[in-house]
Amino acid sequence: MSRMLVITSGVQDMIRKNELKEEEVQYSIDSFRIDNWGDVAEEDKESLKKNTDSLNSGGEGMVMGSYLQDRLWIIRNSESTTVLLPSEY
Repeated sequence: MSRMLVITSGVQDMIRKNELKEEEVQYSIDSFRIDNWGDVAEEDKESLKKNTDSLNSGGEGMVMGSYLQDRLWIIRNSESTTVLLPSEY
């Protein structure tokens, strides 16, 4: 199942202002897609893996990754993947 990718206006604004590089955002998305959740605590990785497995098998759950020293978050649920700033959560 294909999920919608949403990039928030805050992230888009930071790219336009050169405060985030488009390549950094793409690298973060690519990392997230291969279950590299970025800068998350080791103890959180087990629950992230369980939620990822649930989502991959059509179930419910939420997975969050933190990238670029917590400047960028990526959140996935059963319907979409959203790239956002922590302040937009």
